Amino acid sequence: MENFIYFTPPQYRPFGQGLRELVDRLPYFFTLFMNFTLTAPEESEEIELILGTYLIDRVTQQIFFHEMEEAAMLQYVSELLSLPRPRVQPKTCYAPFVKDALKLLLTNLQRRTPRDVNKRCRNILLKAFETGVFATGTGAEITVDFVRKMSLEELDREMG
Repeated sequence: MENFIYFTPPQYRPFGQGLRELVDRLPYFFTLFMNFTLTAPEESEEIELILGTYLIDRVTQQIFFHEMEEAAMLQYVSELLSLPRPRVQPKTCYAPFVKDALKLLLTNLQRRTPRDVNKRCRNILLKAFETGVFATGTGAEITVDFVRKMSLEELDREMG
C-alpha cells in the first residue's frame, strides 16, 4: 500500500473507495488490521494521504513495531512455527530450521522488524523447497551450511 503515494489520484481512487466500502460494511465486532512499513515515523503523514481523512478518522489505534534483539527474533519465529501443523510433530520449536541456522539467517538484517524477519525466512524456505531440501520427507532441516550458500541478495529479495 505504501506505493500508492506514487500513483495519481485517478489511479488509486478506486482502491480508496473500495477500502471505504469495506470499512463501512464491517460488523461492529470485527477488527481490521492494516499493516504499513515506514522507514521513519514521520512517514505516517503518507498513510493519511493514501487513506484519506475519511478512513484515518476511523483508526482507533496505531501500533508501532520496533526493531528486535536476537532473542526476540528467535522467539518470534518460534511462536510462528508453533502454530498447528498437520500430521507433523517437529523435532524442535525452530523446525524446519536448526537453531544455529536460524541465528545465522537473522544476523546482519538491515532492519530487525517482523516484516524483514518474515521475508528472510520466506526466501530461505522457498529456496529449500526449490532445491529439494524437504524432498526426503519429515525431519529434513535447513542447516547452517544451507544458509551460508545463499547470498544476501537471495535472502532479501522482494517477491511479486
